[in-house]
Amino acid sequence: MQLNEVRSQLLSILEEKAPVHAVDIVDVRVSLHGNTPLIQVFIDNVVSGEEKQAALSLDEIGEQTPWISAVIDESDPFDRAYNLEVSSPGMERPLRRRQDFLKYRGETIKLKKKGTSGRLKYTGTLQEAKDNEIVLICDNKEETIALEDIETANIQPTF
Repeated sequence: MQLNEVRSQLLSILEEKAPVHAVDIVDVRVSLHGNTPLIQVFIDNVVSGEEKQAALSLDEIGEQTPWISAVIDESDPFDRAYNLEVSSPGMERPLRRRQDFLKYRGETIKLKKKGTSGRLKYTGTLQEAKDNEIVLICDNKEETIALEDIETANIQPTF
């Protein structure tokens, strides 16, 4: 199984189980470090609507890790040992769902589109999140980008 397939499978399984544990699965990353798979699971508090909330504490992340580990072990994604990291999404929080974009309207984001031609990288202010697209103010222009065309998007912290 390819790493992106493992990621999709784990994301789906963890998102299904997360509501019982009152946690939001922000994202999952799967990579190789040498020959050892690394699974990174980013979690946060469940927030209803468009409200932002304080990040999980280290103790709260520690309380969530056992069930996440058990779910991953049960799915058995690799034929060898893997490393698991569970953490908060951090300041450069990934945005992947419409609800993520809604919650972070007004923030500066960095975005990479899928594809190989045309403009693929954007940094700008997230103006709006509609049903299937977002509106980004970038270089004093309004850019409308379909959610399905976004490869990665992250909050771009400003200091």
